[in-house]
Formats: sequence, structure tokens, C-alpha cells
Amino acid sequence: MPIPLPTNLQLTLKNATHVTSCNNVKQKTTLESEYSKLRANHAGFPTADEPVFDTELVSKIICNLKLRKAADIDGLTGEHLLHSHPILQVIISRREMMTFAKLI
Repeated sequence: MPIPLPTNLQLTLKNATHVTSCNNVKQKTTLESEYSKLRANHAGFPTADEPVFDTELVSKIICNLKLRKAADIDGLTGEHLLHSHPILQVIISRREMMTFAKLI
């Protein structure tokens, strides 16, 4: 005879299918579109017209990443970025600048 699960655990398992991961591509797309809709009517402090992603900023962010954490949706960890070739920081900053330019 199987051992019955506690009620709170049964509810957790029942609702687990409704929980989305932060690594869920569909959820990412949904959140991006919601943000864009909210941003269109934003009346606060204006954003910069030019991108602020430069190599120095990307380098600082990579150096401040927490290590030994779970990988992202692409399978990359902080260690991958920290120990990669320095040209990666330049590539990331240029990629972000190009992405920003497409949004304008």
C-alpha cells in the first residue's frame, strides 16, 4: 500500500504544471511583449537614445557574476563567461548595441 502524501505536497505537485521556469522561452517572449506594451505608455524619466552597453560595462558585469550557479537556458554558467576569451566581452557589447538599434 503506497504511503499517502501530505496535503500540502499534493497541492504543490498538482500546481507544479502551472509554474513556469525563468528559463522558459515562451514565458520570456510573453514578458518581453508585456514590458514593451507598458514601456510604450511610460511617462517617467526618459531612456537614453543611445545604447549604454560598452565593453567596460559588460566586463564589470561578467566579473561580478556569482559563480557555481545554475546554467541559463543556453547552458552557460558564470564560469563560462568569466574564463572565456576577452574578445567575448567586445562581441557581447556590440551584439547588445545592435539589438538596441533594432528596437529604435
